[in-house]
Amino acid sequence: MNTVLITGTTNGLGKLLVEKFAQDGYNLVLVSRSEEKLLKQKEQLKNNNVHIISYDLSKEDACDYIIDNLNENQIKIDVLVNNVGFDYADKFIDTPFEEIDQMMTTMIDLTVKLTYSLLVHMLEQNKGKIVNVSSVAGRIPLPNNVIYSACKSFVYMFSNALDIELKNTNVSVSVICPGPTKTNFANRANLNNSLLFKFNTKKPEPVINHAYKKINKGSRNITYGFINNIQIYFYNVLPKKLFDGLIIMLTKISK
Repeated sequence: MNTVLITGTTNGLGKLLVEKFAQDGYNLVLVSRSEEKLLKQKEQLKNNNVHIISYDLSKEDACDYIIDNLNENQIKIDVLVNNVGFDYADKFIDTPFEEIDQMMTTMIDLTVKLTYSLLVHMLEQNKGKIVNVSSVAGRIPLPNNVIYSACKSFVYMFSNALDIELKNTNVSVSVICPGPTKTNFANRANLNNSLLFKFNTKKPEPVINHAYKKINKGSRNITYGFINNIQIYFYNVLPKKLFDGLIIMLTKISK
C-alpha cells in the first residue's frame, strides 16, 4: 500500500485530506506542530498504519527534521501533500516581520525543500504524486494579505512549472486553490469580518471531496466553486482600476 505524507493535519482542510486518504487505505505520515493533537488523530485512525511527526514547521530546519525521521524509520513516501500554511491579515507595513518570515518559511521554503527531498524516490520508482495547497489568494492579489497572497502565488506557479517539467514521468503535481472556507483559518487570520469571507464561504467537505477526485485523476489545477473561478477570471479581464476597487472593498479588515 502507498504511503502519503501530509503536513498541517490536525485542523481544517488538512484534517479532511487525511480522512480521504485514510478511507482509501493509505499508510499515513502526519506532520504537525502539536504532538497532543497528532496522538488523538492517530487514535481515531486505528484502521490505518499511522506514523506521526511533531515539529514546528515554521522553523528553518523543519524539512531536515522530517527527512531524518523518515530515514530513521525507513519510510518511503509515494504521495506528498504540502498543506501547512497560515495567514496574518494586516497591512504589509503593520505586519510583524517575524510573522512574515514564518509565513515564507512555512509556505515557500518547506514546500520546496520537502518536494525536492521526496521527489528523488518518486522518480526512482517512476510513480508518485505531489499535491500542493495554494489558494484563490495565489491567483489574485489580496491587499491586507500581501505575504500570504505572494506565498500562495509562488506555490501555484511552482506546482504548474514542475508538473510540466515532469510530464514525461509518472509523477504528477496537483495544486489545490481553495477560496474562503469555513475552517478556523479565518479566525486565526482575522478575516471573519471581511466581505470576502462573509458572502463567499464554502463548507470544507465539498471542497476536499472535489479536490480529492481531481487529485486521483491527475488534474493539475483544482479550484472549487463558481464564484472562486469567476474572481480569477475577472482579475484577468477587468480593467485593473475596477478590479483594484473591488478587491480593496472585499478584503477590508474590520478591527
